[in-house]
Amino acid sequence: MTNNRPTIFIVADSEGPTGVAEYWARNLPSTSPRLRPFRELMTGDVNAAVQGCFDAGASAVVVKDDGFRDRNILPELLDPRAQLILSGGSLLDGLDEHFAGVMLVGFHAMEGATDAVLAHTWSSARRRRYWFNGREGGELAAYAIAAGHDHGVPIIMATGCTGLCREAHAWLGPDLVTVPVKRLRSDGTVDLFPAADTHSRIRAGARTAVERAHQHRPYRTRFPLAVRLQLTDPETTTGYVAWRQQHKPDWPAHRTGPRTLGAILQTTTHLVL
Repeated sequence: MTNNRPTIFIVADSEGPTGVAEYWARNLPSTSPRLRPFRELMTGDVNAAVQGCFDAGASAVVVKDDGFRDRNILPELLDPRAQLILSGGSLLDGLDEHFAGVMLVGFHAMEGATDAVLAHTWSSARRRRYWFNGREGGELAAYAIAAGHDHGVPIIMATGCTGLCREAHAWLGPDLVTVPVKRLRSDGTVDLFPAADTHSRIRAGARTAVERAHQHRPYRTRFPLAVRLQLTDPETTTGYVAWRQQHKPDWPAHRTGPRTLGAILQTTTHLVL
């Protein structure tokens, strides 16, 4: 907090923003004319959240781009009042205990969610599924655990599809501010809500979230933390283990089945295994 005015940390992902129903950041070639419009949509959602934070009297806003590599937020279009941390680094890189809250903008539901757009956890190819202390969760859960355990900071808002909003309420309570920007219809098609509407609602939601930030409590779970990871098949799991053991000498996981891994963690360093 600075002069009793809150500082807010926004994390942005590339699969959950307004107008998105494909893995554009990862799959489109850098020369594709479709790439920039998706980046503009993602940046628009973030800017709406930034504006709402300042509407509520925030003293500073930090935006962490957690989309795929360097092809997500357009820095030249980002609200100049926000500080941008580029993609890469550790989970929640840049967050500390001085922030009043974390907003998850453009997030998606976990792998296995049947009511969500582009549901996955960390990798759409390996189809990872995670359990934290026996409870299945996705990226939203991992961010909430890291924010609460490492920094004592609560998640105060989440935006994405209606499935993501459902998941956010299940993990973080019914009072969490959520803003749906699209929904998966029963026939498998996607209803993309108009940007003019979603940006207005994200701005209003962010303002409300900041005003209520003091009412939220950090998400807490028991440590040591038992993490279980399930991958697509035994072959994928074998390759995954080999890469981790080669590149991460302190990797703590062990194989518990043909396509499952497990670990008991003292810290969040290897939270995503």
